[in-house]
Amino acid sequence: MNSPAADSVLGAVRRQLRLVALADAARFAAWTTVAVALVAVLLHLFVRPVRFTPVAMAVTACWAAALIQAVATRITGAECAAWADRHLGGRSAFATYLEIPRAPERRDSPAKRRLAEWLEQAAPHSLARLASMRHDAGLLKPVAVALVAGVLALVLLQVPAHRSPLLSSASRAETAARPAAAMQPGAVDGSTPGQASSARQRPGSQRDKTPGAEGSKPTAPTSAKQRASAERVETAGE
Repeated sequence: MNSPAADSVLGAVRRQLRLVALADAARFAAWTTVAVALVAVLLHLFVRPVRFTPVAMAVTACWAAALIQAVATRITGAECAAWADRHLGGRSAFATYLEIPRAPERRDSPAKRRLAEWLEQAAPHSLARLASMRHDAGLLKPVAVALVAGVLALVLLQVPAHRSPLLSSASRAETAARPAAAMQPGAVDGSTPGQASSARQRPGSQRDKTPGAEGSKPTAPTSAKQRASAERVETAGE
């Protein structure tokens, strides 16, 4: 059974459902944009610097994925027939029309003829009713909020970022540890403090063990009185 009037109604319903799917995808992408912008700004202000380019790429990927999924999702004829019967006063006639085989028959039954006549009469009314419907996509508010969030994120991500207290304390501790390590003995040549102290003690011990050191030589008098007393001792001995 073939009915061009019924096929035109089902085609118009399919286009309407496609628009609804695209509106839902755009609304989801808009709220996701707001969430991504909020998270990026919070990370930039309180944790670490965030550039605007990765945020814009993430938002673009979200919009592309949502719209591609809405376009790629297949809308079946049964869904169109059910929607037409529910919203266009089809009274299950469109669903029944899809259930009847499309192969031509030599002689149609009275029920098929009555169904075909009803569809021919109801199709113009159904198309007019579909055209008069105003589907509220609800895109104005989420898209406006997404645009405002994007502009604010672009402005706030240019503000110098403040590092978190934990990261700042760790950085200060690391910076303070570097000069202390550089001031320790042996930090220049890479030796440890114990090695440096043993190296300082080693030259003195070597001098003590060297034969003919200064301690083994007789000490000569160093003052004039000592030399005079030594001469008197030698004169008295003669």
